[in-house]
Order: sequence, then C-alpha cells, then structure tokens
Amino acid sequence: MLDKYFKFLKAKHQESDAKTAPETDSSYAAPAAQDLPPDDSGPLRELKRSLTIDTRDISCDQVVTDALAIDTHGERTSTLEIFRRFVGRQPILNSGQQIMGYEFSLRNNADGDTTATLQRMRDEMLIASVADLNMPAMLGSKLAFIGIAPFMLDSEWLSLLPGPSIVLVIDGTQIDDMALTLSLCQARVKEGFRIAIDNIAAVPELSDLLALARYIRLDTRQLSALALGKQVVALLALTNATLIAKQVETEDDFNACCAIGFNGFQGYYFTRRQPALPHRIDNNRSTVINLLNMVTMHAEIAALENVLKRDAVLSYKLLSFINSPLNGLANKLDSISQALILLGYNQLYRWLTLLLFTSGELDARGRSLLQNSLIRARLTETLGSAQLSPAERDGLFVAGIFSLLDALFNVPMEQALAQLNLSDNLTLALLHDGGIYAPYLRLAIACENASQTQIQQLAEAADLCVDEVNLAHVKALFWAEEYSR
Repeated sequence: MLDKYFKFLKAKHQESDAKTAPETDSSYAAPAAQDLPPDDSGPLRELKRSLTIDTRDISCDQVVTDALAIDTHGERTSTLEIFRRFVGRQPILNSGQQIMGYEFSLRNNADGDTTATLQRMRDEMLIASVADLNMPAMLGSKLAFIGIAPFMLDSEWLSLLPGPSIVLVIDGTQIDDMALTLSLCQARVKEGFRIAIDNIAAVPELSDLLALARYIRLDTRQLSALALGKQVVALLALTNATLIAKQVETEDDFNACCAIGFNGFQGYYFTRRQPALPHRIDNNRSTVINLLNMVTMHAEIAALENVLKRDAVLSYKLLSFINSPLNGLANKLDSISQALILLGYNQLYRWLTLLLFTSGELDARGRSLLQNSLIRARLTETLGSAQLSPAERDGLFVAGIFSLLDALFNVPMEQALAQLNLSDNLTLALLHDGGIYAPYLRLAIACENASQTQIQQLAEAADLCVDEVNLAHVKALFWAEEYSR
C-alpha cells in the first residue's frame, strides 16, 4: 500500500544531495485536475440557479439567527449564495472496523425546533455542498450518508447527487405521512439511492419501512443496554438491514455493541487510546522510530543502510516502494543506498512516519487509524501551508500524522513521543497545544466533530474562511482515499 504514497510526494525539483538538510516539499498534492472544484457549467449550473428558497414567510431576525448570519430582508435567495457553513464528517465502520462510509452534515448551532422552511434550507444547503464538492465521487466505493427531512425526498435537489453513492438518512420522528414517505423512498431507491432510518422505534407501520431500508441507525446513548439489546433482537428478526450503532466513542462501546448484534458503528472510538489493553510498540515500530531519529540527525547514508539491511521486511518495503511503477524509474533499483539517496531525508522521513502505522501486522484498527491520520495530516498541512514559511511547513504534515500516535501505540502521548527526537515546534503542538503548528492541527481535529461555533473561532484565529476550510477538508478526504485504494 505504501508504494501509492509516492504519487503524492513527487517534488518539483529532485534533491541533489541526500546529505544536505531537508528542505520543505509542498508539492505532494493530488493531481491538479482532481484538486479543482467540480465543473459547474451547463445543465447542472442551470438547475442550481433554478433551485431557490422563498424566505418571505420568515422574519429577517429568524433567518439570520437560525439559518445563516446573512441578511435576506425577506427576499428570495439562492441556497448556494447563502451557504456559509462548515461541512462535517463522521466515519461509519463495519464489524471488521473498516470504514464503509462517512456521514456528511452541516454544523448547526440552532437549538430547539425549527420551521419546515428552515429545515428545507438546511437540507438544500447540505445537498448543494455535497454536490458541489463532489464528495461521493471522491470516496470511490465508500458511501456518503446525508440526513434529510422526509419531505425532501421529492426535492429536485436530489437530482444533483449520484444515487448509488448516497445513503439518504430519514429521521423516523419526522415522518408525518407514512404512505407518502414510503412511496417517495421507493422512487428514490429505483434511482439508485439507499435509505437509512433513524429512530425506528418512533415509526408506525414498521414492516413496510424495514423492507425498504438498507440501514437502520440506533443512538446507543438514548437507551439502556438492556433496552438496546431487546430492540436489536427484535429488528434482526424482522429485517436484513445493516444495524448501525451511533455515538460509539470508546472501545468498550464498540465491544458491547458487537456483542448485542450491531454490524455498523459510527464514531471516533478507534482514534482513542485503550488504557485497559497493552501497548503496541513492537520491535518493528522500534526500528522505525530509530530510523526516524537517525534521519532527524542527518545520519550518514551508510548508517541508515546498515539499520535497514538488518531488517529484511523494511528493506523489502523500501525497495518495493521506490521501484513502484508510480515513481516512473527507467531502471529498477536493487541497492538500498541508491534508494535512500533518491528519496532524500525529507521524503524518507515522511515515508517512515507512515510506516509506523503499517509496521508489523496491520489490523483493521490500524488501517482506520492510518486513514484518519492521513486526512488529519493533509488537512493540517493544507490549512497552514500559506501561513508559514517554507522552512516551517513540513512539520504540519508530521504534526497531523503524529497526533494519533497515542491511539496507535496505546500509550499516553507523552510516552508515545518520548522515543522520538522531535523539534520544539512539534513537541509544543502535540503535547501542549501550542507553537506555530497548533492553530492548524487544532482546526483539523475540530473539523472531525466540533461545533460550528468552535470551528468558526478556530478558523478566524488561523485567518481562514469557511470556503477555504471546507475545500481543504474535502481535498484531504480525496487525498487519503486515493492513497488507500
């Protein structure tokens, strides 16, 4: 899998001397054509222009407070023009702890009930953002879950989305007309969409809806373990739908939900340390840590070669990586020293940071951690690249990768970093939430599960706007997905 990484690491200029101090390389972005926003022309543009929201029945203060901080003065306003919210994501994993999709949502600060018009506005904003940023196409075989109100099932906005990549999530408590909802769901299923139902216990005429739903989601925090278990048993007797447990935030939650009978899990539990389990710093990772420290100290190529030669697996991985067709070498290298010289200190260090996640036996949890660390690292790097000097930018990626070392090694972060000879800036960011990298790492982490208000504050502190953060977020997802395929 690591051989694919080089596709994103090609430098604008080859390092001429591997023994010189590493220079920052910020050219390892995804291909330029794929980094651009999707084409917004022709029929798609015209359809978007025609889809508008009539806010004349809502007072100005309600629109501004409950929807967006933008004056509409009761006038008819395009959804795309007023979309200024942060897009959030949350991973959904299968029973093998592999990411099968993400739920995308708009950050929301409003409390209490909202009007149907405001709900429609939010749903249309979400659909527009998913369509504009082309997230489903970016995710490949993974699914994009988006929550909409039942009355949105007949919306023309859904025609903007690629049905087979989309799971439409309907809240059972919002279904007023079951017959109409079923009819609309059936029509969407014929178009390729999949249906998920939240709060299934509140839905009447259960059997018809269960026959249609591909996914059923239950909030594990709303029911006791006994009540949750009874509901799962009852559902498994009635449906073949995948049961997804929401609010799974710890390993204990995951194990309990597995035992009950769930086969889908939503949350960030896999990114957290498990104090009850042993640490995961094995001999393979110790060797990688040793190499990382040697690269930091600009050790001689011969010294690095000697360490690699003593580990047949690492030597094999290095040569496989450097000789990958993606690197376009005219002649394959069979010398470790030549491979080290070609990579140079900078790219060798980055390759080794990823090797920490893939050393030894890479289990499903490790793969999920790697995926999340790649998104976090790439997002941190993109957010801060225009703000820091060239000499400082390289640490952004490393800060993002290493921010999950405590979960990977299953030890406190201070212990995870103790063996690494890190710069003061990296140490400040990872241990004390300070230094030049902290604002961008903090914002990248907040994009995973923080509120609109918190992300807004962090973005403003980093001198970034909503559009920049959203686009960087989606590009980071794309980059990580391309790497993992």
